[in-house]
Amino acid sequence: MDEYSLFTIALGLKKPWKVVDIKFSKDRGRLDLKIDFQKGATFPCPSCEERRCLVYDTKERTWRHLNFFQYETYLHARVAYSNYLKINRLTQNKELNRAFFSFTCKLQRQFGLMSAVLLTFF
Repeated sequence: MDEYSLFTIALGLKKPWKVVDIKFSKDRGRLDLKIDFQKGATFPCPSCEERRCLVYDTKERTWRHLNFFQYETYLHARVAYSNYLKINRLTQNKELNRAFFSFTCKLQRQFGLMSAVLLTFF
């Protein structure tokens, strides 16, 4: 398994999302992960989530993630915009945000459990 696949799995990303670039700077104390999807990828319809919609535009976004050990971690991705023809509505893809939110919630639960254990000792 390569480092791209490792980070893709660790972030809980599902196809068509994947980590495509990793930049690490020990001097700056920073880790940057670039997440992207393949050209021609389709995404679930935002209203019914059964149909697949094509992407017609993207917007670069950056999220500050929880630290990876002591290193500040940033996630960079193109957010996909699709146009569902039946209702002719502009929609922003939310799969990426769901993955990040899920990961953050898992870590917050872990920190909550660890702090509860630590408080019992003091």
